[in-house]
Amino acid sequence: MENIPVLYRRRNKMSHEICLRLDELPLISVAGAVTAQHPFIHQDRIMDEHVLIYLFHGEIQVVEDGTPHRVREGEFLFLKAGVHHWGEAVIPAGTAWFYVHFSSSGQLDGYQKYGDFVTSVKQQELSLSDYRCYLALPKHAASSRGKTEQRIRELLEIYHSPSLLRPVRVNSILFQLLADLYQAAHQEQKRDKADITVRKTIDFLEAHSRQPLSSEELALYMRLSYKYLCTVFRKKTGLSINQYHTRIRINEAARLLRETSLNVSETGFAVGYRDPLYFSSVFKKVMGKSPSEYLKQSFIGS
Repeated sequence: MENIPVLYRRRNKMSHEICLRLDELPLISVAGAVTAQHPFIHQDRIMDEHVLIYLFHGEIQVVEDGTPHRVREGEFLFLKAGVHHWGEAVIPAGTAWFYVHFSSSGQLDGYQKYGDFVTSVKQQELSLSDYRCYLALPKHAASSRGKTEQRIRELLEIYHSPSLLRPVRVNSILFQLLADLYQAAHQEQKRDKADITVRKTIDFLEAHSRQPLSSEELALYMRLSYKYLCTVFRKKTGLSINQYHTRIRINEAARLLRETSLNVSETGFAVGYRDPLYFSSVFKKVMGKSPSEYLKQSFIGS
């Protein structure tokens, strides 16, 4: 059975998905680049760690828990720890690949799956809660070869070095590599109509970050009813359109407080709030502190 790389190959194999928390680094045990000197068949084994395989040249076939994967040049495959995998087809001499064995926490209680719109508010300040997410790594997909192979070279250079901070640096690069692979595969995934609608709506809201929201203007721009937009938007982002737009405006206000000499009233006016008291109330609701308190902690004069 020939495998076609996709972000998620089988819905009934979701238990074999490898998840990467945003608040911790994956931990490498071994990594390397290999060129087969003789034909061979992939080992029959169950690993205690996750495995990433990336093909430089040739083709490798691996079966994981009964699901065959044919990995070609420029493609990658993740094999989950504790899941039986093996080879059946002969891998010819000259096949070249990169591999890394790594571990990551399986504890995901209290964490949400990272999505397109989880932290997409423009200039949003990141809080600890924003890191309580995880990436569901794609099982098997094509990558951006130039970027991926450059990252692999960086990883192997540090891995084989006597650097004092070798464990920290090599695991940091692995995290970047895994994030790159996630993004490359995710960008290839087909967007549904709702995703496109939400992204276009966000573009509109960001372009109007310094003025109150006009539902009529948005509906006219999108050529869709405002009620429909609200339903789709909340489903995808977890926020109403008005809540999202308010966050955009307040984050713009926070930036102005940090980076300019505007006072609180001037800042509120700059982002479309004519009433300073109302602006302060909205700001505190979004940021957890009043504009005056925030201003004291700003970078200007700190």
